[in-house]
Amino acid sequence: MSELFEIAIKEDISEYLEKIPDRMAGAIYDGMREASNDVKYAYRDHIASIFSRRLANTVRDAVFPKRGAKSLEPAAMIYTKAPHIVGAFEHGATIKPTTQWSGARLTIPTKDVPRSRIKRRRPMSVEEFTDTFGGESLQPVPGDSAGRVLYLVAKQGFRHTKSRKPSKRVKRARRIKQGSKAKSEPILMFIAIKQVRLDKRLNLESVSRSAVQLLPVKIAHHVARELNDD
Repeated sequence: MSELFEIAIKEDISEYLEKIPDRMAGAIYDGMREASNDVKYAYRDHIASIFSRRLANTVRDAVFPKRGAKSLEPAAMIYTKAPHIVGAFEHGATIKPTTQWSGARLTIPTKDVPRSRIKRRRPMSVEEFTDTFGGESLQPVPGDSAGRVLYLVAKQGFRHTKSRKPSKRVKRARRIKQGSKAKSEPILMFIAIKQVRLDKRLNLESVSRSAVQLLPVKIAHHVARELNDD
């Protein structure tokens, strides 16, 4: 009886030991997933405290290998679907024009720029404006003596009119129909500048550093809970 009992004990231990790597892999994976999730939300909260929640929600996370695979060395990646915007405010950046117009300038549309026919709900670009209303529809007016700023003004074919909606009594530029006796008035359409310097406003490195320090704690917690389940 004692010999049979001894064999049974050995078989139980062997089966238990064989399951340990899988159980530990699952516990470590859960710890990594929890830590990754914490970092993601720490990033989001930091970005939302300075910018919009919409930009903050572009931060996502992914844990590898995917759920269901076994690994004692899982990894996590935190990323954003708006890397150029987040990166610019994390490190600081100088934005320069990518197309040549008026000496290579960035153009900022005013509220009077007509809506784009190509990109709905967005104002026309300078290129679309001149393609639509003619190459001479905009006239540059110097904004300062150094030439750093140019005002692009439509001097013909537009005038300010009030909205018909009572809730929107705001003057906006309207295109004068051909044959109309209405007089044109100069309308500022775009402000053209050479470049824009974005200062560093985010500090995601410090956020991730403090969050990542909790990774061993998260993993140890899940491992201990897995062992205590016995």
